[in-house]
Parts: sequence; structure tokens; C-alpha cells
Amino acid sequence: EQPEEPAEATEPEQPEEPAEATEPEEPAEPEEPAAAPAGEARVIELEADAAIRFLQDGEQIREIPVTPGETVVFRVDNTAGFAHNLYIGADEDLQVMGGTTDVGIPDWNLGVQELEWVVPEDLTDIRFACTVPGHYFTMQGDFIVSE
Repeated sequence: EQPEEPAEATEPEQPEEPAEATEPEEPAEPEEPAAAPAGEARVIELEADAAIRFLQDGEQIREIPVTPGETVVFRVDNTAGFAHNLYIGADEDLQVMGGTTDVGIPDWNLGVQELEWVVPEDLTDIRFACTVPGHYFTMQGDFIVSE
């Protein structure tokens, strides 16, 4: 019987050196709104509840920060079990009970609906609201421009 030949010795692989030494980045302060990466929509999750309110993270909202030109997806969960809607437009159109605009989610009774919206460069008098009769007073608010 012949002894096994020893395997060829190889040198252990060395990890590659980084191209450049970089300093760790300081965490940036969160911006309002948290802008989505270029080309991606920012999702705003809302709840339309039985107390006739729009909630975000469990708190009633009256303002939504936006950046002109950004794409926003409103993901609205109607937990009320009765009709709500979400429309974006001029205040005089939204104040009409049952009013609609070209941009919105028509009445729905339960579950999640989505609306994709590109924020216009000029937000003069553009608001959001539920226009179901009797809902406007507590379910409306302003877009706050943040650059």
C-alpha cells in the first residue's frame, strides 16, 4: 500500500483591502417628510375610523407634509364599516357634501384603498378631505410644503 501524497499547500486567502478608508457617517437627522428614493413613491398610511377621523399612527391628522413634485401613495384603511372617501382638491370643491374631484378614492365601506398622487408644484388651496355628508368637519386638512 502506498502512502497518500500530501495535498498541495496553499496559502490562506487574505481578505481584500477596502479601496478607500472611509469615516463612518453620522446618522442624519430625520427629515419631514421622509422622502422616498428618487423614482419611488412615498407611502402615507392613514386610517379612516368610526369616529369620523383620519388617523396616522393612531393620532388624528390635520396636516400632511409633502414636497412639490414627489409621488405619494395614500394607503387608507377604512376600519369604520361605513362609507368614507378621500379626495384631494380645492377647498370649495371638498366642502360640498358628497363632492368629488378628479383626484381621490370614491366611497368604500371597509378595507384598504390606495391613491397615487404627484404633488403639484403649486399647492395653493389644495387640501384633503372625506366628503361623505357630515364627515368634512373632522376629516379634512392641509398639505404643508417642505422643501
